[in-house]
Order: sequence, then C-alpha cells, then structure tokens
Amino acid sequence: MDRKGKHVNLRVIFLDDQVHAFQIHVKAFGQVLWEAVVRHLNLLETDYFDLEYEDAHGLQCWLDREKAILKQLPNPDRPLYFLVKFYTPDPTLLEDELTRLVVRT
Repeated sequence: MDRKGKHVNLRVIFLDDQVHAFQIHVKAFGQVLWEAVVRHLNLLETDYFDLEYEDAHGLQCWLDREKAILKQLPNPDRPLYFLVKFYTPDPTLLEDELTRLVVRT
C-alpha cells in the first residue's frame, strides 16, 4: 500500500486465475475499482459479475460500490475475486460473446 501517493494497489483474481493489480486512490469507492476492472476486460454486459472479498470474519462479501473500498477491506493486501454473480437461464440471449463464454463455464 502506497499511502504517500494516496494510492493503493488492489489485486483482482479473474475467472481464469490471472491476477491484475489496479492502482486506486485510497478514498475511492467500490465503483472506481469496478469500472477499472470492466475497462480491463472490455466487458459489455456487467450485470452478471461482481467483485468479492473476504471480510475480517472470513465471510465472503460482495464489494459495495457505494462505499469506500478501504473501509470494506480488512486487509487490502489480500486479493479480490472477479466472479459470476448471476447466471442467465438462456446464455444464447446474451449479446456479448465474452459474456456467453464466461457464464457457460
């Protein structure tokens, strides 16, 4: 964590186990990280996915996009996970090929 520059590097583990670090302002809300992840993936249909982290009690929680990131994460050195949050009953109705591939797996 780089508090001097007022930024923190947050690691996100994607569905294919690749890890990417995002440099985010220490006071940024979850929406800022989410938008960086979506840009990184060139993801069009975002409603099916979200970011998950482990809280101080070891419970899996979805990152709240309307709250400051560092107020949610007990340890910003631990990674977040990009996961499928919702599955569609008919993947053929999805517009984006990338989303279809991910939701089917």
